[in-house]
Amino acid sequence: MIGLIDNGLLQNYISIYFGYGDVSAPIWFVGMEEGGPSDEASLAARLERWKSEGCNPLMNIRSHKRHNKFFNVSRPPTQATWRKLIRSILVAEGRTADLEAIRAYQRDELAAPGSSACLLELLPLPSRSIKDWCYSEYMAGEALKSREAYESLVRPQRIARLSVLVKEHNPVAVVFYGKANLTYWGQVAGVEGWTANPHFLSAHRGHTAFYCMNHPVRSGYEPYDALGVSLTAKLVDRASEQQKTSFQT
Repeated sequence: MIGLIDNGLLQNYISIYFGYGDVSAPIWFVGMEEGGPSDEASLAARLERWKSEGCNPLMNIRSHKRHNKFFNVSRPPTQATWRKLIRSILVAEGRTADLEAIRAYQRDELAAPGSSACLLELLPLPSRSIKDWCYSEYMAGEALKSREAYESLVRPQRIARLSVLVKEHNPVAVVFYGKANLTYWGQVAGVEGWTANPHFLSAHRGHTAFYCMNHPVRSGYEPYDALGVSLTAKLVDRASEQQKTSFQT
């Protein structure tokens, strides 16, 4: 234990934790890292919540106090990154996709047990920006002495682990956002080439479709509407495959 942080718990968290929701969700959204505070008290509280939930790859997003305003009120503000991700889900499912529908989905369904999508991050520690790095102020060790050291040491193992999770759980689609990280997304997907579409890049491995999008906060709705249309076809195809399997058995 160093200060408030259980170092062993932190190491397990870095290796195992990937985000929010349920890995059985058919659609996985994957970003580079979660925004948020990186002070010692916030990290200690995050680790304790993760431990209390069983140290699983995904946590309950509604257990985080800093997220309360997005879920635990009748008419929450819509979160900038989630807004377009949610819209693509609503389009994919043939549902109304206006702002009020997005708000309701965020409040009631986003990353909830049994919902359509989960939210994952390649890097495990939250940060307010890529220029922000506070962990070296209260944590010892080579991996956390700087952002550069952290990324070079942690990212390869996380890429490998996330790739295994995809193979194990076989989601219908994995949607990466942030085209600047295309090299890493290709490594997770296990693909060497992407097919270009006017609104996104796509690839396949096994029964999973992979998409690479511009980050939602740097994109209009049109690319995510196009993603939703493509996801509709993938969801229909998976349902058809499952139906054929059930008939055969």
